[in-house]
Amino acid sequence: MDQAADGYLWVAGNNGLYKFDGQQFHAYYSILKDTTGLRENKINTLVAAKDGRVWIATPKGLHVLVGETISYVELTPNASDVQNHIIELFEDSKGNIWVGSYNGLFVIEVNNDKIVNFNLNNDKLLSEKPIWGVSEDKSGRIWVARSRNPPL
Repeated sequence: MDQAADGYLWVAGNNGLYKFDGQQFHAYYSILKDTTGLRENKINTLVAAKDGRVWIATPKGLHVLVGETISYVELTPNASDVQNHIIELFEDSKGNIWVGSYNGLFVIEVNNDKIVNFNLNNDKLLSEKPIWGVSEDKSGRIWVARSRNPPL
């Protein structure tokens, strides 16, 4: 659950994405065979970003809501189901979106929407390791919690 700058409360559900406007819930669901919008109704987590976008993590990939339109965000071309399974989202103090998956770590740079794949930059540290948490300390350092290894 996260609250957007415009006051809406966004809720990640096991059967869809929900926006609460203070009086009622509005549901967003996946559509069968739609490959451009929301691909999965199970929402693992979400981030209502400072720039107004809502980032959505699902077992079938990363999605972003802009206005009323949800789009699929391709992190890795031809990714497998395991590579697409997003389990963590975090917005840092600069507005960058950190994405943790069962297959590693990505960051989406807010100033140009460039996707950085840390799995390619340092495969010994992050490749094929689930990323369970991302956080930032007061000095602006990013901390990453991963499976079966100490934090970075």
